[in-house]
Amino acid sequence: MKKWGWLVVVGAIILRLCIHAVMTSYGVFLEYFICKFPSSPVAFLESIGGIAYGISAMGAPISLALYRKYKTRRVVITGVFAASLGFALTGTVQSAGAIFVTYGILLGIGALLTNNTPLFLIAQYFKPENRYYVLATSLPVPSIAFALEPLIRGIGSHNAFAVLAVNAFIWGTLAALAMEENENDVPKNESGSEDVCEHKNTVFQATKENDKDMEEQVGDTDLGLIDSNKASTGNTESEKSPAPSKTLVVCTSVLIFLTLFLRGAVVHSLPFIMVKHLVQEFNITSFLAASTVTFFNVSDLCGRLTVAFIGDRLFKGHLVEMCVVCALLLGAGCLAARFAVQFYQMLIFNIGAGYTMGFISGTRYSTVAEALDHWYADDLYSVSRVGAGLGAIVGNLVAGALYDVTGSYRICFVVNLGFCLLVAMGFGTLMLLRDRFLRRTHLLHSEGTVESSLQKGNNENVTWTKKLHFELLSQFVQIRRKCREKSDEKIPLNDMDSKVKYHTDNNSSLE
Repeated sequence: MKKWGWLVVVGAIILRLCIHAVMTSYGVFLEYFICKFPSSPVAFLESIGGIAYGISAMGAPISLALYRKYKTRRVVITGVFAASLGFALTGTVQSAGAIFVTYGILLGIGALLTNNTPLFLIAQYFKPENRYYVLATSLPVPSIAFALEPLIRGIGSHNAFAVLAVNAFIWGTLAALAMEENENDVPKNESGSEDVCEHKNTVFQATKENDKDMEEQVGDTDLGLIDSNKASTGNTESEKSPAPSKTLVVCTSVLIFLTLFLRGAVVHSLPFIMVKHLVQEFNITSFLAASTVTFFNVSDLCGRLTVAFIGDRLFKGHLVEMCVVCALLLGAGCLAARFAVQFYQMLIFNIGAGYTMGFISGTRYSTVAEALDHWYADDLYSVSRVGAGLGAIVGNLVAGALYDVTGSYRICFVVNLGFCLLVAMGFGTLMLLRDRFLRRTHLLHSEGTVESSLQKGNNENVTWTKKLHFELLSQFVQIRRKCREKSDEKIPLNDMDSKVKYHTDNNSSLE
């Protein structure tokens, strides 16, 4: 069945290529919408792209619920139909309000159902931390903006949207055929699966029954030794840190929402700002401006791949700290871009900003999970997705409003600098909350329960020996029980009479 998982990965890549990658290249369409609807505010036109992405991000819990109830294939086919209809109608409507519905809402719903749902299915075939997630979510994006510009210029926007609609419908339907559930595995999706919880409860009950049987078989002396070994080989997750308080969970959730809200405002407004800024102030062609977005996406992919392949060795356990550094670097880049006067300077900024954002985006789930040492990771991730989607909408609205007021996008880079500083402060506060109220509490608890400093220093080194001792002791108890059962069996009557007679004769001879 794992071979079929590769088809699921390929299908997810095709869906990203036909729908989500086109949606995230909205900066290419923005220039044509501005020319087509000159009376519409730029803030409103920019909000269309933000709404599409915001729906696909904030609706992640909805796609998860549909995936659990209707399975992947039905959900994906529905999303393909919605996205194809959105593309087709966008090329025919004649008002900005209609484009808001066809592109912003219909395409957003299509991207929601076709982008998130295949990722849940991939988890049935591969481990959640597998690198295939990075390939499925990032690989298709870089080439789209570069290809859309000559397509629109060559055949016109009306025909271009018709081609995109047909392409999304045909290839999306073929990709949906590959979305088959893995019946031999328990789903392990990022947003938490009920099947996993049921499986864990079953294992817990079975373990509890085995422990009860063992207690009946072992004496009081042996039970004391076994309980001490069970304590040393217990649940690793619970040993790392105690369950956080409700107050800490609520504070962390609010802080993650605000931090990811600001990060979403920076990430998804930057590509839109770049195209318009470069076209207007550097006097370059629209094709060359679109290529700069491609450089941004390619460098973003390189950052994601880098952190996916080496992140476990270098940054595991310190991802929140890494995000603080990346946010500060991105803020410094925005400040430098504010004073850029040549095209190559802005191109360098695009590459650096994309690579830095790749580090943050590639570790989004793991970073949120480390905020509370993997407690309530699925719930915190859902909160982060809602915050990021809402931030994308607000970020594009702010960028467009600033352009309407000032007539330039340079002020937007200064605003992004402020957002980046606030993002760094948010991640830093998460780190302080975790270390102060979660890990420190666990450290004090551990110091109070350790019997001696020597045992504390060698605890990790001898855990495997204690576990082996426990298994050997269990086998010994079972053997001893069998021996006792054999010794308690009744001796045959003939043998008993002969033995009694033999002892009687011996006693009489001695007298």
